Parts: sequence; C-alpha cells; structure tokens
Amino acid sequence: MVNFDTGLMRGLASDHRTRADAIKAITPVGAPELEHVRPRMEKSVFATRIEETLQAMDTVAELHATRMRTFADLTDAAAAAADQMDDDNAVTFGG
Repeated sequence: MVNFDTGLMRGLASDHRTRADAIKAITPVGAPELEHVRPRMEKSVFATRIEETLQAMDTVAELHATRMRTFADLTDAAAAAADQMDDDNAVTFGG
C-alpha cells in the first residue's frame, strides 16, 4: 500500500505556484529600457542582439513559469485523487 502525504503534496504545489508568480512578476525582462533605448539606436546591430536576447529570456521565463504552474496543478490534482481514494477505501472497508 502506498501512503501519500497530501499535505506535503499541497505544500509543494503552493511553493511552485509562489515561485511561478515571482517569475511572472519579473517578465518581460528589460522591456522599459528597450522602449527608451531602441528608438535611439535604430541601425545598431548591438541593440538588435540585445533586444533579441531579452525576448528569448522572456520566452524562457514564461515557459518556466507555465511549467511550474502546470506541475503545481497536477500535484494538487494528485493530492485530491489520493484523498478521494482514501475516502473510497474507508467506505468500501466499512470504516
């Protein structure tokens, strides 16, 4: 028999949601600076590369936050399923 600690599972999910929210809070990376600098450096290859790098960092940060939130949702669902399984077993065994 497998023993699930659903409280620990829900705590893990909550921690992942908190971290995902923190990542979302810092994206987009460097957007305010780009809005001020980019128009002044229209023909700069360096500025173009910086902009592309910041856009790639935004994509990675958003992907990471999304995956963390998905993991948290799946962990919560697994905890709920484990609780339901315990309840069903208690009814089945007459407890």
